[in-house]
Amino acid sequence: STPIVDYGIRADFSAALGLGRFLEGGISLPVSLYQAGPGVTQGTAAGDLQIHLKGRVYAGEHLSAGLMGTLFLPTGSSAAYTGSGQVAFAPRLAAQARVRWLRVGLNAGVLIRQDGGLGQLSLSHELTYSLGIGLRPFRRVELLGDLYGSTALLAPWQSRDQSPLEAVVAAAVHVGPVILAPGAGAGVVNGYGAPAWRLFLSLRYEREQAPKTQVVVAPPPPSPVYPPPPPPPTELAPPEMQVEQTTMYRGNAEVAVTATELIPTKAIFFALNHSRIHHDFLPILDAMTAVLLAHPELGRVRIEGHADITGTAAFNLDLSRRRALVVREALIRRGVSAARLEIMAFGSTRPAEETGARGNLARDRRVVFFHDRAAQQRTANRNGPL
Repeated sequence: STPIVDYGIRADFSAALGLGRFLEGGISLPVSLYQAGPGVTQGTAAGDLQIHLKGRVYAGEHLSAGLMGTLFLPTGSSAAYTGSGQVAFAPRLAAQARVRWLRVGLNAGVLIRQDGGLGQLSLSHELTYSLGIGLRPFRRVELLGDLYGSTALLAPWQSRDQSPLEAVVAAAVHVGPVILAPGAGAGVVNGYGAPAWRLFLSLRYEREQAPKTQVVVAPPPPSPVYPPPPPPPTELAPPEMQVEQTTMYRGNAEVAVTATELIPTKAIFFALNHSRIHHDFLPILDAMTAVLLAHPELGRVRIEGHADITGTAAFNLDLSRRRALVVREALIRRGVSAARLEIMAFGSTRPAEETGARGNLARDRRVVFFHDRAAQQRTANRNGPL
């Protein structure tokens, strides 16, 4: 066998746009900046333009699945080995399972194209596959591993030259909307197209569009007149941080009523990707109901839902909304007027703590309570999406 390209430098440019909650369109273009080898050109050359369309068909609490199609347009140069010189189409099925700080992804599909050749190889339709794993030891860091390859569709894994396989490892660092991922890869089965080794650096910017309107379940009644409230205390603050007048309800649980917030001594948390209330927190709901019924002067109460960062921003926003909504419905069943209760969803934009320790993610899966003027002030000063 003879190497086609001894070494080279390549850049890939990609962009994608969400088209609603379940559809995404994208485009990408590989560009060979420099390469050297037997008979190849050394100048800059574009590769085949790729147009992507992805659709989510299932989104559960621990499992999600979707379909993806990629159309390859012959904008590259077959003589420079930067393109195939023909139109091709690659439909794929993708699935991902997520449990706490671990996620595993799998996709499989086919590459449909005309018969062609590369040296002495005869190339036709291919079966493509990829297996990936992600470990998140810290809030803003994820360790990634990927194994991907292809083989002849009609004669799978019968020829080593036609069954390339590559392994890749990387570390993704999340800094706000920017994700930086350095990594390296090497050919496991050095068929055509697989490198002896590669180094790469990925730079990605992701922006989630916030909903245009806030999530309010019931229109608020006229608010009673209150003096200007002090700054809200830290979320999940213990009762020792109370300000001004404080009323305690003592039973199976306690709730501190401050000038701005209702703080249960045992905060209501949720399981990963769940919006069901655990039975351990039912006494808190009973205590919260007793406080609201005993103190109508508190007026309207805003229930704010939160999520951790182990899902997409859109999924976390919806999950936090469902968490706030299920708490609201539980209070209504206990006798609190629906007109006094509204919800707000923040997704993963307001973590309970800035530290990225894995054990602190559970503190982000929570709801918090603000009453009347405090809720209005919090809305005016919000930084996260509604």
